[in-house]
Amino acid sequence: MNGGGPEELVLKSELDKSLEDWTSDGQFLLFNQLMPGSRREVWKAPLHGKREPSAVFSGPSSTFEAQVSPDRHWIAYTTLESGSREIYVQNFPPTGGKWQISTKGGRQPAWRRDGRELFYMEGEKLMAVDIVARTNRFEASVPKPLFSAPIPTILRNVYVVSPDGQKFLFVMRPNSANVLPIEVVLNWRANAKPHP
Repeated sequence: MNGGGPEELVLKSELDKSLEDWTSDGQFLLFNQLMPGSRREVWKAPLHGKREPSAVFSGPSSTFEAQVSPDRHWIAYTTLESGSREIYVQNFPPTGGKWQISTKGGRQPAWRRDGRELFYMEGEKLMAVDIVARTNRFEASVPKPLFSAPIPTILRNVYVVSPDGQKFLFVMRPNSANVLPIEVVLNWRANAKPHP
């Protein structure tokens, strides 16, 4: 068996939707959808049982790019609440406490697999924030830049982070002088020369 299965409809509606994340226990799928007035909201859909979706964030400001922490206690997201894109963290599901993570704008938050670090984009800079989080306590360090790269600002999911937070895979602008082409060599064993 290859682990695959038949396609299964999870959710259907007429609203424009984008997949955001799914919880590590496989219980919920997170997505954002375009609401009347061109506002985006983050919703969750159970993957078992009745599968009735419900709003995670609902209000006058757009929220999107939501990522649930590996322990499923916290959710990081981008919002336009302050008038510019900023990264916030709340309990998951939200219970009222809210912490602003970014200080000069931010987008596309991503958790390290152990939940002790949160990454996000600030322009073309990848930022890192140390996290101390327990069930009812959350602390975040001052954001620090890791490096800059010519990363598109209009695309979603422009990077992924390795489980240990030491490597990153990016989508980069193709016209950058820093981008080298990727070559895929097929049937390389047939062309390999034996060692003398």
